Amino acid sequence: MNEPTARVRRGDRRGMALPLALFALVILGMVVAAILWAALVERLAGDNTLHALKARQAADASWPAALDLADSIELAAPGPGDSLLLSPMALPGRASARTTVHRLGPRLLLLHAVGLAHAVDGAIVARHDVEVLVAIDSAFDTTTSVRGLMLTPLVPPFWSALPRVD
Repeated sequence: MNEPTARVRRGDRRGMALPLALFALVILGMVVAAILWAALVERLAGDNTLHALKARQAADASWPAALDLADSIELAAPGPGDSLLLSPMALPGRASARTTVHRLGPRLLLLHAVGLAHAVDGAIVARHDVEVLVAIDSAFDTTTSVRGLMLTPLVPPFWSALPRVD
């Protein structure tokens, strides 16, 4: 009556709980890391888009200010080939802009506006350039009877509005 005290079972699964739990934790950790990485990339892409938009808005806001200075620009940049750097503008939201006026001809200017977006530490994080061709026209104010200059932006196709050289 000698029977073995320990029976050997087929498919013994003792000791599998720990490796299975570790495998599940590794997979779960990889999923969490992938989600955190995607969130970081989305935040950085959103920041870059915001900075680019600030720089574009700064550039678009600076060149119309030069149109108001028509008489001053006419006196300061007298000859073709001359350039005039207007004073920089600080804009809200850590953005700034500067406009350079280039005289291309006797009645034609090129306004080159540069918009910059700044980080918290003052470093430039985005830049946007806008160039606008402007024709110089004379204007007559009927209320004050004063003749002055008027700058008219030329929109594409601008070649139809360019002054004719005969």
